[in-house]
Amino acid sequence: MQNYLYSIIGILALLVHIIINQNLFKRDKNQTKIQKSYQYLMISIFAYYITDACWGLFAGMKNNTLLFIDTTVYFIAMASAVLCWTIYVINYLSINNLFGKIVKYFIWIIFFSILIGLAINPFIPCFFLINPETGIYEEQILRNITLWIQISMFSFTALLMTWRTFKTSGIIRKRHIAILLFSLIMIVANIVQLLNSTYPVYAMGCLVGCCILHVYVVEDEREQYRKQISEEKQLAENANQAKTDFLFNMSHDIRTPMNAIIGFTSMAKKHVYEPENTLDYLEKIDIAGSQLLKLINQVLEMARIESGKITLNEHHVNLSEKSQVLNTIYLELARAKDVKFNVLPFKITHYNVVLDVDRMDQITNNIISNAIKYTPSGGTITCYTEELPCEKEGYIYLKMSVEDTGIGMSEEFLAHIFEEFARENSSTVSHIQGTGLGMSIVKKVSELMGGKVEIESKKDVGTKVTVYVPVRIDDEVVNKKDDETNLFVDFKGLKVLLVEDNEMNREIATEILSENGIIVDTAEDGDIAV
Repeated sequence: MQNYLYSIIGILALLVHIIINQNLFKRDKNQTKIQKSYQYLMISIFAYYITDACWGLFAGMKNNTLLFIDTTVYFIAMASAVLCWTIYVINYLSINNLFGKIVKYFIWIIFFSILIGLAINPFIPCFFLINPETGIYEEQILRNITLWIQISMFSFTALLMTWRTFKTSGIIRKRHIAILLFSLIMIVANIVQLLNSTYPVYAMGCLVGCCILHVYVVEDEREQYRKQISEEKQLAENANQAKTDFLFNMSHDIRTPMNAIIGFTSMAKKHVYEPENTLDYLEKIDIAGSQLLKLINQVLEMARIESGKITLNEHHVNLSEKSQVLNTIYLELARAKDVKFNVLPFKITHYNVVLDVDRMDQITNNIISNAIKYTPSGGTITCYTEELPCEKEGYIYLKMSVEDTGIGMSEEFLAHIFEEFARENSSTVSHIQGTGLGMSIVKKVSELMGGKVEIESKKDVGTKVTVYVPVRIDDEVVNKKDDETNLFVDFKGLKVLLVEDNEMNREIATEILSENGIIVDTAEDGDIAV
């Protein structure tokens, strides 16, 4: 009767195992190491249940040969399950160091040792013996040693899980406890099996343990995976919507200067014999063209930043020269709007630094240009730069602030200031030309340099933009100045082959080169050029 109890428990365990592990033999290219090791564990236990289910049948048939083969497979399945369980726990806890590798090598050595013992067993019974006269299973020394090894390995994984359980909380702790329970259940099952082999305690322990793992680990992970997929789907939808909004805004902003170019070009044609009117139209076309080019450049810059194609190109810089540069570039622009532009003395100790000058100038240009653009006549813009300590050795933080008394921003819009094409929808802003990409570029470039941007603003009061960028102190000051201010090259008589497939671009480039005395020959494409 006890033999048939093995079969009943084995068949019941098989049915439960199939129900809770429907995808047991399914291959998935996207499986993680943890998922693969768990799958191998379940397959090993599945094989073990089959041997249990067959045990009672073969014993009832009194077929000693089949019973011997079944028992051999039984021990292989047990050893394989312990191997896969240990590897699963190591992978689950992400123990990828030398210790984890040693444990994996050790358990593989034990597994192959058991296989060798089972290969010898038919000739020299060392694991078990099927009495040829009675058909009764008789235990041998290696069977007990194997069970003690299994107890040791389950105890080892239990200690690992106990240690990690105390270091975690929430849903992760719940999973850790479930895995710990499996190890504890299998320790008890092995001890009982060691003391009394006549009852299928091992199979029942595996069944209970697998159910606990399924409910508290596998299902939890599946639910988390479903949530992750749902979140990724939402992110993809948001990205798609952002792309749609981006194209809509870009199309709208491109259309505005394009309409101006087309309109004024048409008017210039009608008044071609009226020089004053034609010149006015051409100046407006030039302004619209510059605006269009700026938009396209900013869009391309955003695309380059987001694609990760921008790399920092650092140079040796003396910051004492930057104050004069700021005044030179922006003072006239501010005066044209009747805006007072102040650059306060730099509060810096380390003037010689190493940084990407072009990227820093890009940040500065966007911030100051915005300040000038959104500060009405009679307003004030103040720029100041100071040095702050940096936690990174050999570096300082360069803090640059631009404060204006402009139109400011509402709290609602301030939350969206760094979004692409973000422009406040108000009558004050609507008549001011802008792309809504400037601050987005500032944020992304600052982060690329390892810094950050902070903005304070109040409607009808003003705005303060502060950028923090870590820069390396230049210990080896390089004073290499190439004096090219008086460099003059005479291009007159120089022969140039201009290759350009766009007829209008070819005509414009030919005109500019010819004005400088260059003899130009043209080709429409590379084949003609060659």
